[in-house]
Amino acid sequence: MPYPKTQPPRDRPVGLPTVMGLVDGTGDLPARQMGLQARGNGFEWGMKILLMSLALGLIFAAQAELPPFVYDEMKRDAEEVVVVQILKASKADAKLIGKRQQVTYEAKVLRIIRSKSRRRPSATITIQSSYYRFGPGEVGPSNPRRLKKNDVVTAYLNKGKKAGEFQIAAGGHSFEKPPAEVGKKKTDVEKPLTKEESTKVIEAGLPKDGATCLFIGHSFFIPVAKSFDQHAKLNGFSKHKQLSVFSGGQSGTPGSLWKSKRHSERIKTILKSGKIQLLGMTVGFNSSFDDYKRWIDFALEHNPKTKFMVGLCWGKGGQSRKAKEFTEANLEAFQTLFEMVTKLRKAFPKNSITLINYGAAACELKAQFEAGKLKGDISKMVDRKSGLFTDTNLGHAGPMIIDLSALIWLKNLYGADFDKLKLTRKYKTDLKVTAAKIAKLNDRFVKK
Repeated sequence: MPYPKTQPPRDRPVGLPTVMGLVDGTGDLPARQMGLQARGNGFEWGMKILLMSLALGLIFAAQAELPPFVYDEMKRDAEEVVVVQILKASKADAKLIGKRQQVTYEAKVLRIIRSKSRRRPSATITIQSSYYRFGPGEVGPSNPRRLKKNDVVTAYLNKGKKAGEFQIAAGGHSFEKPPAEVGKKKTDVEKPLTKEESTKVIEAGLPKDGATCLFIGHSFFIPVAKSFDQHAKLNGFSKHKQLSVFSGGQSGTPGSLWKSKRHSERIKTILKSGKIQLLGMTVGFNSSFDDYKRWIDFALEHNPKTKFMVGLCWGKGGQSRKAKEFTEANLEAFQTLFEMVTKLRKAFPKNSITLINYGAAACELKAQFEAGKLKGDISKMVDRKSGLFTDTNLGHAGPMIIDLSALIWLKNLYGADFDKLKLTRKYKTDLKVTAAKIAKLNDRFVKK
């Protein structure tokens, strides 16, 4: 069960009893929470309140700090998670309001992990941070670390009042150590595969005639899984069998599916059969290492030979974003996801974990559409039946993106031969050429 959002007032921490959930809005202790009766000896009642307050005060007197789960919740709720380099830091005594000291940083965005405001790498932003002088009995978020010029950190932020201005979102955990190799100008995703590296690629290890698969995810994932199923059957993968569990939006991410009683029970029932050879999962803006690890652990309990696939979809709003920006965001997300999958592979060295960037299909077709190369197949960017995308809100994929994504899956999972491959729909554009290009991009990330 998710914890309630904890956002104390900016200019003062909350009082101790409030944090512990022991008082209501008027400062009175609810008798039902204390396990006491409100009626009876008034002196005895008053003494019990006093003793309880003193005990709690002693617990927290040493440090005015919040429990770790509160910071985890704050980080999950942060609108912006970006890796930044500090360009300029204001003086420590720049602005003092009561007990709160305001500090302003000018920073350059190096990497986007998630961004509600659609920030782009290389953008310059302003970060408003603050430091509070705690008094006796005051409890609130710890103070963030003080940054200096050229520091590189992962920042958890919320949008400020002005354009390009952001505020810290997770107290003392608002600035953390960034992922490794953040300063590289070019990500590994963009580097071509050498001949020597090609010979070392380890394939997903699934039977060439197909496998029993379970795919769990949202509307940027399951439609591709269904097209994959159709193409596998059409092209003679005789042992291919498939099940899927769908839930829309963030509720279709691994962490949310685990927490959902209805969906979790259904998925676990399928995995308990021990027949699933491949479990495929997708991503969400808050997907974590533990979200995937839980499902992997459970699947391996019932079939130690289970193989896994993590698929990166395209970003939201593809219909309204320029192809270059759309592609850059995809590559940034791919690099971040690759780092997490690398950790999973280290945790499960005996099991194949395939990483597929099928979101690149939407990016490539978007670029071709802007260049006027899809006129024979796509005449509208957005159309419910025949557009590249089907809506103007989230940017769900049209048939062409879905089918191209499915071809990429076939190549990276089953090693499909594109020269012999049949498509369920006819296109004037040669999707197999584009699919081969993207599948090659994925090669180095297939297993280890």
